[in-house]
Amino acid sequence: MALTKIAEGNTKEIKRIEDKIRELENYMTVPKQEGKTQEWPYYLHAIMIHDGVAEMGHFFTYVYDRVKKVWWKFNDCFVTQQKEEDVMLHALGGHGYMSACGLVYISKHIAEKMA
Repeated sequence: MALTKIAEGNTKEIKRIEDKIRELENYMTVPKQEGKTQEWPYYLHAIMIHDGVAEMGHFFTYVYDRVKKVWWKFNDCFVTQQKEEDVMLHALGGHGYMSACGLVYISKHIAEKMA
C-alpha cells in the first residue's frame, strides 16, 4: 500500500515536471515577424541531481562536455562518463528517488567558444 502511494506520488511529480519543462520550452520560443519563431540561444550545460527524500539524500552533478559531446557525472571524488539516456532518466525522476533540483544553461556564444 505504501509503495503504491509513493509510486502514484512519483508519477504525479514526473507529470508536473514534464509539464513545467514544456511550459519553459514554450516560453523560450518567442514570436518573430511574419509568423516565424526564434529560439533563445541557450543550451543545457549542467544538471544538479538530488538522490533521496526531503529529509536526507545525496547531491551530484552532470556536466555536458561540448568538445567530446558527452555527459560527465561528478559524484564526490568520482568522475565518470554517462550515457545521455541515463542522465535524462535521472533528471526526470525515472530512477529511484533521483530528480533534477537545478539546471544550468549557457549562451550559444559561450557554447561556441567551448567547442
